[in-house]
Amino acid sequence: MDRCRKAGGRPPPAQARARCAVTADARSTSESPTGTVSVVIVTYRRPATLRTNLEHLDRQTRRPDQVIVVDGSEDRETELVTGDFPFAEYVRNPRGAGNMTSSRNAALPRIESDLIAFLDDDALAEPTYIEELMAFADRNPQAALGCCRTLNGIEGEGDHGLDQIGVITRDWQLIGNFAADPGTDVKIAHGIGATMWMRRALIERLDGFREYFTGVSGVREDADVFLRATKLGAEAWFVRGAVALHVAAPQAKGRRFDLRYTHWAMRNHALLLHANLGMFSSAVWRTLLWNVFVGNLRHGRALHRRIVRTAVSVAGFVRGLLVGARFIGVGPRDPVGRFEHP
Repeated sequence: MDRCRKAGGRPPPAQARARCAVTADARSTSESPTGTVSVVIVTYRRPATLRTNLEHLDRQTRRPDQVIVVDGSEDRETELVTGDFPFAEYVRNPRGAGNMTSSRNAALPRIESDLIAFLDDDALAEPTYIEELMAFADRNPQAALGCCRTLNGIEGEGDHGLDQIGVITRDWQLIGNFAADPGTDVKIAHGIGATMWMRRALIERLDGFREYFTGVSGVREDADVFLRATKLGAEAWFVRGAVALHVAAPQAKGRRFDLRYTHWAMRNHALLLHANLGMFSSAVWRTLLWNVFVGNLRHGRALHRRIVRTAVSVAGFVRGLLVGARFIGVGPRDPVGRFEHP
């Protein structure tokens, strides 16, 4: 159903009407996508998942001009899989394990296209993904970066959070809802790294990705580049028409969302705030007190589990502040300039 017209012919709310008007206007003037696009896939010890990803790229209605696979694995299995796809270029990154931004940076000198589409190895692009993304980029030259609709395979997820896609709240909670289908493209404050895209000119201006955000899945590395870009006046957009299924492949180490993941997520969230707001920002200390400490104690079933989760979260957040004090100082840092983790 077209969400620009609700069931029964009723018009959507005023905010949605404005968005629909922009989208309709853009559709009426759209032509075949022009420009060039490079796809960058960062992977670590998931060769079977990568194969499926490359098979999906091979079925695109508009083929990417370049595909780069950056691998942090210790063995050659991923390299051998990449070799089965002549359109894909393999890059070995010995520093890639637990350092996603290092692998993103390793790809940048090889980029030949105007637009960069980053895909997690477990984000499987639907056949029109590249075509839709390129069409959006053509229609919206002011859009410098963003992400695409990222499904999780959960029933009803398309209708959830339609008015809160890529939102950062006043207390610095990051709300995603990137599986939602609002019926149009939406301006956002942050995006998901699994389907992140940006113009090459922007990431060159930023001088690449910061490598503070190590650990499980590189949590918050995506939000960091969005915050840096918007400080420079860049517009970030959610591209509704380009769709990928995020299958959430098993982690190479540990389990998704276990206590180890929680610790690294809190560490990196502290670094995100420290780097972009400064150590002495009230947001840093409010987050530690209310969201990390009180929030974890309040939510959950068994008291002992809440206590353990709170302790792990606080330890991770404090660790992030200590790492920030070492590498950032008081902060905030200038948005331009990468940091390469030693």
